[in-house]
Amino acid sequence: MVLGGYTFNYMGIIWMSKIQEKLNGIMDEIQALMESHPRAHLEPDTKIHELMDRAGIYFAHMDDENRDYYQFVQTAIEDEWEWKLP
Repeated sequence: MVLGGYTFNYMGIIWMSKIQEKLNGIMDEIQALMESHPRAHLEPDTKIHELMDRAGIYFAHMDDENRDYYQFVQTAIEDEWEWKLP
């Protein structure tokens, strides 16, 4: 059985799907770049733009947390917001 990107076998053991593993890796890279340089996403043709394109391919497979983060980063890019952590 598959639920939210996780697969359960007959004993109830959970493992993450290959798509979720790949997506989480991409999202981790996006987060690291956003937090390391608050204006990285405002520079054209940077790694963050490549990663956002790659993550967008998996949008339908994102859990709520990844989807929210992806959309917020996308808004920061489009509206040219500086990334500031509280």
